[in-house]
Amino acid sequence: MPFLTNSLRKSILNSKFSVIKHKIDNITLPERLKGTIVEKWGKYWKHLYLDYQEVVLGVLKDASDKPAKAVIVGMIGSSLYYCAKENPDEERFLQELRKHQNEVSLVEESLLNPIAKDHLVMVERVYNAGQLRRLSLGIVSFMWLDDFNKETATYRATCSYLKPEWSTFHRRIIDVGFLDQWWNFRRKMTNYDINY
Repeated sequence: MPFLTNSLRKSILNSKFSVIKHKIDNITLPERLKGTIVEKWGKYWKHLYLDYQEVVLGVLKDASDKPAKAVIVGMIGSSLYYCAKENPDEERFLQELRKHQNEVSLVEESLLNPIAKDHLVMVERVYNAGQLRRLSLGIVSFMWLDDFNKETATYRATCSYLKPEWSTFHRRIIDVGFLDQWWNFRRKMTNYDINY
């Protein structure tokens, strides 16, 4: 089966768009609806369709002119979409916390790695205090430590000038979530049953 050439592909696409445009242009409203909000609404959607048609045709033209750039942009876009789709949430963090607590509870106290044990105790303490927060940047998430519980209504907790500064935010990060993993948990819990 022969491949379609660029000119043939463009002509097929243009003919499909022209058929749709012809159908849209032939839509007529009754006299009683002319000049009303229905007509304005119809014009809005018609022009929106024409704008998107121009965008699609322009993207396809640019992609056929520079295929390497189109592949790179497509790969970057699909990678970002995948990362955003697999961005872990707070529930996933709590599942990881419970899983690791269950694993640690099965190990003799003298065999526990002190780093893993201390990390679990600290995370459990800040979670129970209500100071654990999640900041999502779309493709990556941060679990961080706040000064106060969400429900605290004291002056120090509500004053915007006393909130944690962005310049010291990196010190408050407990874990980094990316690709459906919480990476600090993964690092600290690797050898949780080896005490050395």
